[in-house]
Amino acid sequence: MKKQIFLFIVSVLMLVASVAAVQALDVVITPSSPDADDSLTAYVSGYEETTFDFYWMKDGATYKTSTGESSTLSASYTSPEDEWTVSVWVPESAWYDSYEVGDESVTIAGEAPSTSDGNVVIEPSDPCGDDDLTASVEGYEDTTFDFYWMKDGATYKTSTGTSSRLSDSYTDEGDVWTVVVWVPESAWYDSFEYGSESVEIQDCSEVDTNTAPYAADIHFTVTEGDMVDVDLVQYSSVWDYLRAGISAMVSETQDVPTYDSDGDVLAIAFGLPLNFVSGQWQTEVGDAGFYEVQALVGDGSDYEEVLIEITVEEAPVVVVDTEAPLATDIHFSVTEGDLADVSVVYTNNYGTYLLAQSANSVYESTTLYVYDADSAESALTYTFGSPLDANGDWQTVLGDEGSYTADFTVTDAEGNTGSATIDITVDAEGEEPCTDSDNDGICDEDECTDSDADGICDEDELSTGDYEGDLLVVQEVRVLNAHTLYSAYDVSGMDLETSGVFYIEDDTLYSTGSDDTVKVLLTLTNDNSFDTREITVSFIFNGEEYTSAFEDLDRSEEGSQIYAVAIPEGLETGNYPLLVQVESDDISYETAFNVHVVSLGDYVTSAETDEEDVSQEESLGFWDKIGAFFSSLF
Repeated sequence: MKKQIFLFIVSVLMLVASVAAVQALDVVITPSSPDADDSLTAYVSGYEETTFDFYWMKDGATYKTSTGESSTLSASYTSPEDEWTVSVWVPESAWYDSYEVGDESVTIAGEAPSTSDGNVVIEPSDPCGDDDLTASVEGYEDTTFDFYWMKDGATYKTSTGTSSRLSDSYTDEGDVWTVVVWVPESAWYDSFEYGSESVEIQDCSEVDTNTAPYAADIHFTVTEGDMVDVDLVQYSSVWDYLRAGISAMVSETQDVPTYDSDGDVLAIAFGLPLNFVSGQWQTEVGDAGFYEVQALVGDGSDYEEVLIEITVEEAPVVVVDTEAPLATDIHFSVTEGDLADVSVVYTNNYGTYLLAQSANSVYESTTLYVYDADSAESALTYTFGSPLDANGDWQTVLGDEGSYTADFTVTDAEGNTGSATIDITVDAEGEEPCTDSDNDGICDEDECTDSDADGICDEDELSTGDYEGDLLVVQEVRVLNAHTLYSAYDVSGMDLETSGVFYIEDDTLYSTGSDDTVKVLLTLTNDNSFDTREITVSFIFNGEEYTSAFEDLDRSEEGSQIYAVAIPEGLETGNYPLLVQVESDDISYETAFNVHVVSLGDYVTSAETDEEDVSQEESLGFWDKIGAFFSSLF
């Protein structure tokens, strides 16, 4: 027992002495200033015959370990500017654990090599974060190598083969990955490094170059029971969009102006109470109030928010129609074989009705006026009596000479009725008393018509009166608006270009602007053999009569004239009849039109109307007249 205690004490003393001796010695690396092609040898000075564990490290990673009296690191490990450290440890024994006795470091002289060495390649050469990396040796695609994938000095993956793949699960944007390729050890030589290659993982996220669409807020007012129908209008021109957007700020509209600088097709999604897709909403009684609706205008990538402000006003109190409609009596003459054609003009202006009733009692007219103070024209039903058909027409034939009376009835939605009488005189188709062959205005004996076919010109068969009959003919009376203007140009074969407030839709020209005049085209033909003078043209509008003149016509001459009739102030929005009368010694003609007027409170601006508010434009040919009128609009 005493012997065992003695041996233990001796071992402890030897260990303490050994530790003190080793820690007092230096670790040496030779050469101390190595180049890239130098091998490094490490040992413990003074203990060259003692066995130690050697650990060769760079950038915190251990590249080689060995046990012996010294250790050599091949030049294949080193590169210029590398800093290598060797850590030396006492090997573990039965009496104590392994422990470090010292370390030493050296820096390899020279400049750092490029990241590419030999024929090693990495594909892709500019990888993104979601790319796998594949390494191979160019020119040796069928040769087996050892591949070491490294980042920040640490080895993450090793493989042996003709190529090596590093999954994108290892990589992140900004990483620098290096693959070191070694020739595998064989029976004839040790493994050695062949070359290396490095790549940096790029940020390949796509740059969004799309521009968000533009859309303008809108506002409008409806009445309970109205259908709301909001639409998207996409403009191809930014200037058109800006004009529409500014207009939407000051005027009510149900069209959302939009524009996309990329030319993308835009779509809109609506919030409640509008339908998500169609933008429609059928309002009902009780919906009165103010609504702010959010909508999104998108191009597939970006979107723009739109605010739609809707004011729903209470529906007006419905007054039951208790007043019966009124209709004017008319009378006129036709000749056997002519078409008797009665037209109906509706008015809600009592003054206009009274004026028409008064005029029709004096002058012949085929235009019958209907008045109803509390019914729209769409709520009225017209009924013609015999001999007129349901449309107010009657085609006379030979043998119809005589006087006829047809009844006319107008009925409103409540069953109230009004009636009028239509007196029609059918004249016999007769021969002219004579033919003034020498145009002297006198029927000579040889110019008479032998009415009784006795071969003798009797005294009663000669005439010096209005022997030619009514040969001043109204060829056309037309209210010139955008639609008829387009029709005229279409018929003439001319190309129509629009600008300003005009646009074409469904082959029809429309105007978004307002006008305070009605332009009327009148065309007359003088079929007489003498000149016609003192032709008077009258316009009756809203109870006021304005008179102008038509140019004198030579015999066999046709002329056209455009008249501009100003709309008086203070009219409510609605349809108003415009009565046109042509009078001379040789003609008495009358027709009427319904003119739709928008009140001043809505859009129209107008000067006060007076007796001079019918202006006569210069006399031109028909198509010249149309062209001049069209040009004046722009």
